[in-house]
Amino acid sequence: MGSHANLNAICERFSSVKTADGGRQWQLNYCGVEPRTWAMSLFSMLLTCFTMEQTFYMDYADRLKLDHVLVHMRREFETHKEHVRKYLKVKYEVPPPQPKSILVLP
Repeated sequence: MGSHANLNAICERFSSVKTADGGRQWQLNYCGVEPRTWAMSLFSMLLTCFTMEQTFYMDYADRLKLDHVLVHMRREFETHKEHVRKYLKVKYEVPPPQPKSILVLP
């Protein structure tokens, strides 16, 4: 994720991708990671931070719920987070989680 010190370092970031019409185009993965991996990792970090914020908020909810600006910001963030979740599911064709089987032992 640092700077590209030489020509080889930047050349490794290029890849050829297939287009919707069957052609090919060049793509630069500047950070060195495929876009799907990058997006899913960032969203995972977002969910972790959201859980931490939710925990802190619940600890002080009696006082914080009186701040109408904070409550509005949290509501907007929740809406935006769910919008991003739906977008990523469609864009990267994320399958739903598989249900875990339950073994009943005699």
